[in-house]
Amino acid sequence: MGDPRFASTAILLARHSKEGAMGLTINRPIGLRPRADLLRAIGEDASGVDGEIRIFAGGPVQSMLGFVLHESTYRRAGTFDIDGHVAMTSNHEVMLDICHNTGPQKYLITFGYVGWGPRQLEGELAAGAWVTAADNPELVFDEDRAKVWDAAMARARRGP
Repeated sequence: MGDPRFASTAILLARHSKEGAMGLTINRPIGLRPRADLLRAIGEDASGVDGEIRIFAGGPVQSMLGFVLHESTYRRAGTFDIDGHVAMTSNHEVMLDICHNTGPQKYLITFGYVGWGPRQLEGELAAGAWVTAADNPELVFDEDRAKVWDAAMARARRGP
């Protein structure tokens, strides 16, 4: 790709239409943050909330905008089903549910996203800038983050 921000980056493509595409990076952890800090940052009461939560850099676009990838069995207003196994929600209530241990069991919290304009992704794919692999919930939620890139590349070599 030539852009160092995308070197060895695994991106889950969440939406793709004639208007463009958007995805979330799934292998760039930023670090652990206190759950209470996350709640306060979105203007919610953090009373009684403890523990930490891992945060990811979802991409370079709008890095203050939060998204949660989660198992598709969890639903809130605005939940978008990606593939029947993985869904995405940006509604702040998902953060409340996660911090209060009432949300999805499997999730990945990101800030920012990767975006492409109309036909941009198609052009980059045709130029060989990206390698594609079928997604899989284990890759999104369970795989050791340090191994996601290698696991995705192995899936790409195997094919669908």
